[in-house]
Amino acid sequence: MRRFACIALALSTVASITPPALAQSPQRFDLICAVRSKADSPQRELRYSVDLDSSQWCGPRCQAPEAIASVAPDQLILKNMGPIGNDPLDRNDRYTITIKRADGSYESVFVMRTAGLFEVDRGICRVAEFTAFPKTLF
Repeated sequence: MRRFACIALALSTVASITPPALAQSPQRFDLICAVRSKADSPQRELRYSVDLDSSQWCGPRCQAPEAIASVAPDQLILKNMGPIGNDPLDRNDRYTITIKRADGSYESVFVMRTAGLFEVDRGICRVAEFTAFPKTLF
């Protein structure tokens, strides 16, 4: 019985000095965004995992995290891709994902003129518990 009491005391001491392993960092979070392409289009939900400590994020169907384009006090720019190639027709092509930090407003803009694509998604994001990035082999 004395041995049991010593073990219990040792375990309670370790538990009291060990920080909770599951405590969430304010720098690591998910954003669950309710977005629409047009006012009359159905709303859909997109989930983004964001780790500001490592400056990485993962979006829907993510295979591996990407670098965050920009972190500012007022907004996160997850993606900011400009024109690709030297064709003058492509100079306005872009793909951006921006989230305002004050109110969670979301905007994604995808423009590819040569293909006739122009898509703007808007919505609101809320913060949720961080989801770990997918594991990679190397």
